[in-house]
Amino acid sequence: MSDKEYPWDLKRVPNYDSALTVAVEDAEQLDASTFRRRYVLQNRPCLVKGAVAQWPAFQKWADPDYVLSKIGDVKVRASCRPRIEGFGLRSRPQDLIATQTTRDQLLAAEEVRHVLPRLRTPDDDVLFMELRPAEPPVRSFSEDLTVAGARFSFLPSPPPPRFGLYSGWAVMFYKNSYSDWHFHPGTDAMMCQVLGTKDVLLLPPTQLSWDQIVPIHTEQWKVYDVDVGRAPAYREVRPYHVVVEPGDGLFLPVNWWHTVQARPREYGITVPVTWDSPYRDLRQPATRHFLRMLWSQRKLIGAAALAAAAYGTVANQVRQQLDPPSL
Repeated sequence: MSDKEYPWDLKRVPNYDSALTVAVEDAEQLDASTFRRRYVLQNRPCLVKGAVAQWPAFQKWADPDYVLSKIGDVKVRASCRPRIEGFGLRSRPQDLIATQTTRDQLLAAEEVRHVLPRLRTPDDDVLFMELRPAEPPVRSFSEDLTVAGARFSFLPSPPPPRFGLYSGWAVMFYKNSYSDWHFHPGTDAMMCQVLGTKDVLLLPPTQLSWDQIVPIHTEQWKVYDVDVGRAPAYREVRPYHVVVEPGDGLFLPVNWWHTVQARPREYGITVPVTWDSPYRDLRQPATRHFLRMLWSQRKLIGAAALAAAAYGTVANQVRQQLDPPSL
């Protein structure tokens, strides 16, 4: 166990010790209808125990020789610092600077076979690499992420992500990693732990959460090591805390804020699976923000998305009156 403290330690988040919990489901007992009705259409997170325990990856990827046989020759630029999140929340010039800063912090490109031994060394160094299925060697991993042709028994055929923001799935290898507060616009996600344990804090997609997080992103460009004197609203955050263990999947509904920290000195592998969310609600500030971005870049697509969101908002209001959500 390491005694090293990182500036992004989740225990520093206000009200961490009194954090709320989310619903927990057993993958073997969770069917597709229940998952959609209780969580997807209610925009409600849940931890699914054993969600990926039957994936071939759960056994195979523990063997570094197997991993290297698949992607050892792939070149990757790993990172040793958390990346800047919150794109689109700042001005365009600021986002361009943030993008360049993130790129400048990447390490020189090298083959995965040279990075993996360092990832597996239990020290205090921060190291992270993300691989997406655009490259054929990485795409070959896909066969390790299904059972009977489906990623999840409770989500057999999710629609692919829209708008080109996400690739559907990726593979993250890490040690001592951290992801700053962010949300997934237009997209639901399942954070799947193949190796290692992660702690996750969540905030609902309300105006209150937006007012607590967004000003810090826009002014400080990071939501850790926060000066609460400059961001007093942050003192009042009331997060949910989830521990995601190997074999588990954490359902992250569209627009829910979350921040993620790996356990110290622990080598891990996470597979985020993303799909187009059927939940659209104009009452959520993240939805309105995303629609403004779409409109500014692709007006026809933005107009269609606005119409879908308006319809979805009415449908959600009716649904929530008939079946009030709870956590």
